[in-house]
Amino acid sequence: MNTKFFTFVWLILALLLSSCGAETEKSESPNTPSATERLYEEVMNLHNAEMGKMGELKALKRQLNEAKGQLDSMSNPSLYAEIVAGISAIDSGTFAMNSWMRNFSEPDSAWAEAQKLEHLNLQLTSMENTRDLMGSAMDKAALILQNTDVNALISK
Repeated sequence: MNTKFFTFVWLILALLLSSCGAETEKSESPNTPSATERLYEEVMNLHNAEMGKMGELKALKRQLNEAKGQLDSMSNPSLYAEIVAGISAIDSGTFAMNSWMRNFSEPDSAWAEAQKLEHLNLQLTSMENTRDLMGSAMDKAALILQNTDVNALISK
């Protein structure tokens, strides 16, 4: 009976040790980020890329304001309106970025994974819309500034 008892104890110990080892292997696997972590990183990478364009937006707005200051709204109303529309587009892009940053929040750690993913997907969509708005504003301003009349006004 003693041999059966010792065999049984060794079998239990072996099972316990192997199950602990399996758990350790799982936790020691390479640090692969979760879907939430990957999505968070995607949101932040997009944000950082767009933040890098804020200086260019500011420079374009400054150039448009210089041109607007040199232009009489009565002498060339269509160009004046284009410049004002370009400034307004830049202001909208800047406002969108500032609003996104002010309203951004990380998912609550108490939330279920699905809630975290939904929240981050909304943040990503909002940042993508901000990117599109900023890109459109930059394209519009660059096009206006390519106009030779505007360039002549700025160099006065």
